[in-house]
Amino acid sequence: MNIAIVDDQREAARRLQELVMRYLRQRHFPEVNVDSFASGEKLLPVWSKYDVVFLDIVMPGPDGLETARALRASSYRGELIFTTVLRESVFEAFSVDAADYLVKPIDPVRLARTMDRLLPPAWNGRRILAEQDGRSRIVDLLGQEYCEVIGRKIYLHQQDGTVSVVRGRLARFAEQAGPDFFRCHRSYLVNLGAVAGYDTECIVLRSGARIPLSRQRGLPFRRALLEYLGGKTNIGSSLD
Repeated sequence: MNIAIVDDQREAARRLQELVMRYLRQRHFPEVNVDSFASGEKLLPVWSKYDVVFLDIVMPGPDGLETARALRASSYRGELIFTTVLRESVFEAFSVDAADYLVKPIDPVRLARTMDRLLPPAWNGRRILAEQDGRSRIVDLLGQEYCEVIGRKIYLHQQDGTVSVVRGRLARFAEQAGPDFFRCHRSYLVNLGAVAGYDTECIVLRSGARIPLSRQRGLPFRRALLEYLGGKTNIGSSLD
């Protein structure tokens, strides 16, 4: 997920960025990119990459309201949040379908309330905020067969072939995912509930997909799988 802060006052932008990042850490969101822009003019060429935009209303050049109108005219469907010291602009702000209006100096509790309303929990044991087709989506973690890391992105694969993306490190993601997932390879995390069988080199999933099983993780994987199954089933080590 990407968030933009547009404010010509550097200190105000820095303070808001700190508050937003603190909120995201407290809510255990996956890695989120927060960028600052000194004007609406600098944001407009790259508007399509941002899911949430904080806009100061009083700025040189296109002000916050003019920038918001330009975004909506460009088919921007993300969330707009205005930040300003001018309470009298509140009604005009909502004419561009703004999600909220925060008065400076911004209260962290008020900001958190706004973000809670706009962004469902990134992690509540089963759901995670991920990107699908360029937009943020709430994804059921247990509906994913396996996760694959490429670069700094983690690709979540569902049985039907749908792929979602989150940013971050696989080791940290594995800790959050809990005991239903196992790190079977340095680049892969498998949902134990999706396993159909395995051999010494790979794991076959119910969809037919095959993912690598590293040699050093073979025994821990078998133990984790049997523990997941409650020790009641002995899955064969050969694949048909």
